[in-house]
Amino acid sequence: EILTNPASILILDKNVPPSSFPAVHTLCIEGNKSIALPVLPSGMKNTLVVGTNGASKSSHVYPFSLQHLAVCIARVLRRPPNTHKGKLDSAVENACMVVVKFYCFYRNMSTSALEEKLLGIGQDRGGKEIVVVTTPFFREEIPPDLPKDLKMALEDAIVLQTREDVYNCKVGKDAVVDMEKRLRSSIHGNQSYIENLTVSLEESKTAFVSELSRVIASLPDKLLDSKTILAAAEANNKPGKIKIASLDLDRKAVQSEIIAKLRKSFPEVEQYFAEREVHNKNNNDENDKSQNRFITSLHCTFAHASQATQESMITTFQHLIGTKHEVKAVSLLYSDESAAIELEITKKKNNDNNSHSSSFPAPLNTFPHVTIWCAKDHEAYESNELPEKVKRRSAKRVMFEQPVALSGVFNFWYN
Repeated sequence: EILTNPASILILDKNVPPSSFPAVHTLCIEGNKSIALPVLPSGMKNTLVVGTNGASKSSHVYPFSLQHLAVCIARVLRRPPNTHKGKLDSAVENACMVVVKFYCFYRNMSTSALEEKLLGIGQDRGGKEIVVVTTPFFREEIPPDLPKDLKMALEDAIVLQTREDVYNCKVGKDAVVDMEKRLRSSIHGNQSYIENLTVSLEESKTAFVSELSRVIASLPDKLLDSKTILAAAEANNKPGKIKIASLDLDRKAVQSEIIAKLRKSFPEVEQYFAEREVHNKNNNDENDKSQNRFITSLHCTFAHASQATQESMITTFQHLIGTKHEVKAVSLLYSDESAAIELEITKKKNNDNNSHSSSFPAPLNTFPHVTIWCAKDHEAYESNELPEKVKRRSAKRVMFEQPVALSGVFNFWYN
């Protein structure tokens, strides 16, 4: 439809799973004049759901809050029976669990990772950078806490779906039926709470149309085809788009000044790293997600392309590229999935000849850190969840007696 009628706007909602993103990307490229505009609701939040499968315990992160899931389920149940073209309304016997399944499409994907994937769909057509558009969804920036019964029902439903998706455990029909009844009862019992969570549909629509119109108006009259774009990039020898602005650290210094000393002082830390060294003694590849691996390109991310535009990253960090800065390591956080060193970022610059004297920006991440180890099938960005896991007692933190000074060099990493 896009190829035959290019002067159109097609909306793909969140029920199009991330596994379909490459197909959308291909469509945009083949269409030559198609642009993918990522649109996300306000109130996106990394949500950690902890569950058990037999004797094992696991946790998974999702980019949407449980409040968001509750609203989605409630809206499906509000549809009159047999009125929805997609056959998902109150008449469907497992309607709630279908919505939970859609939610689980985004398992192990943080908000920043989702934004990065969305921004990678299609490509820039004519010099205009596409950024994520946010539309109002929740009334408050931080929605009120879920009622206990609703929170437990949603978490238990996600865990039930995860058993089937991840552990290939056949979930019995009775378990699904019972969970569906429980969800419908909890949604119905907390209808007033759910209705007060969000702004009106009209407000969201107005904001969406306004942002869409703004983006369309900003596009050039003539969009470049993919061959022209690639040829121009090659001719200009462009390295590609900036992926992150980072402070790159010396791995040997981190190993000798921090890890080695911690291993001598804390038996648990020694055991943790000793077990992991056995797995990667002769074959460690930090980019191979199919193995447990130590991260060798140690760095602290100050800004990611999913958090800031290319222009803002250049404006904020260009003057720092190649300069040194000192940070302080204050603790080690580790879990079964990842390990990281927490950093304290100071705004006072070094006075040596290689340091820059202008203003020093703070990292956009709320948890400045250096990831040093990742488990099989886990991404380095998941270490952002370590502070929350410490609170949930699914990770540990070792505070240093004295902060350890580390020196790094600012760099841009390109796609």
